[in-house]
Amino acid sequence: MVTAVVLKLYPRQDHHRSMFAAISDLGQVNDLYGRACAIDHGGLTAFELVPEMGLAAAVSEIGIARPITTVSDWYLLARFSSSVPVDDKVTRFLGEAVEAGLLLDAVVADTAAQEENLWRLRDELPPETLIDCKGAKFDAAVPIDRIVDFQRGVEAIAGEVCGPDAVVFSFGHLGDGNLHVYVLPSLARGGRLAPDLVAATTAAVDELIWSLGGTISAEHGVGQDLLVRLAGQKSEVELDLMRRIKKALDPNDMFNPGRGAHCVVSVPVHPEGGTGP
Repeated sequence: MVTAVVLKLYPRQDHHRSMFAAISDLGQVNDLYGRACAIDHGGLTAFELVPEMGLAAAVSEIGIARPITTVSDWYLLARFSSSVPVDDKVTRFLGEAVEAGLLLDAVVADTAAQEENLWRLRDELPPETLIDCKGAKFDAAVPIDRIVDFQRGVEAIAGEVCGPDAVVFSFGHLGDGNLHVYVLPSLARGGRLAPDLVAATTAAVDELIWSLGGTISAEHGVGQDLLVRLAGQKSEVELDLMRRIKKALDPNDMFNPGRGAHCVVSVPVHPEGGTGP
């Protein structure tokens, strides 16, 4: 229930510059983010991670133009915005990052068409639509300095649970600590991960997320799909408090019925019926 709102106005950001760069090593992303924030934290309006497997699929499947010829496992898609031109900030960031060995190559969008190509690439990345491939899916957030640990941890789980052919297809918002992660049987079009492997992978990755101080529900909310897993993330005290607030404000469960803490089961249940430890 909202009883008061305070608004703070900021100058309109009419100037934007997007860049796409090949990252020398995934372990460098925290340094890259720190350097970008040091230049203009408030003006850093996008800081996205793009995998080569996603870029290659977008190029071959839907004809997106490859932004740079240099090939790397990971790329950075970033944007500075401001009420005044930001060219000097972009130049400074890229220059310092390349000199420090954090980036291998980069391009800055100079035209509206180039800008559109970069962000279309980002929008087309989900593998369900890009290559019709499905598996264990996560919308997770962890502290920014644990992003690399999270990615490498999921890769280890995928290899152990699903076998050596499994792939971890990750992309997302580095600046928010939010990654969209898919554990897939392969990159072959139409692939499907077996239900028992989805359940086992989900249970293991959920535990990894919580061990890193993260959440299994980053930006898409809990809804109904995550209710059965949420008990592993919140203590019974926290869940009871949320139930009491819900009961006080909405005793008849009329607002968004069937969703929320009052619907959480006591033991986390994973897809296909598996239960958490």
